[in-house]
Amino acid sequence: MNHKTLLSESEKSQLVAAIKKAEDHTVGEIKVHIDNHCKGDVIEKATSIFDKLKLYDTKERTGVLIYMACIDKKMAILGDKGIHQIVNDVFWNDIVTHSISFFKQEKYYEGLECAVNSVGTELHKHFPSTQNNTNEISNEISFGDEE
Repeated sequence: MNHKTLLSESEKSQLVAAIKKAEDHTVGEIKVHIDNHCKGDVIEKATSIFDKLKLYDTKERTGVLIYMACIDKKMAILGDKGIHQIVNDVFWNDIVTHSISFFKQEKYYEGLECAVNSVGTELHKHFPSTQNNTNEISNEISFGDEE
């Protein structure tokens, strides 16, 4: 298993659709990024990916990264200032814990979809959609470099 084969093509399409659906109800933006490896601290790596993908570049500062290193079995969720000042690390960590419970059963799609839906629900609560809601960040899943 590696980051490119973790999900079937159908599951990748379904996850992109889940991201779009979650974002339909919020001005927030959700990005899923999958790597093979995360050497060192998962939060530091996720922060680096967050910056690389410019997830801070949203009008309301509501970008959220769902980061997973599948071979090293690590996961983190980071939210930009707008959403993180409302929810906290406990909220993000609860989603990670719940998602990992799926991963332990090798249900990777289900774990990622659960994370997307949970983040989308919270974003909707605090940052509901507006009439001129534009998609500021691609819904496509991004993948790290081959390692």
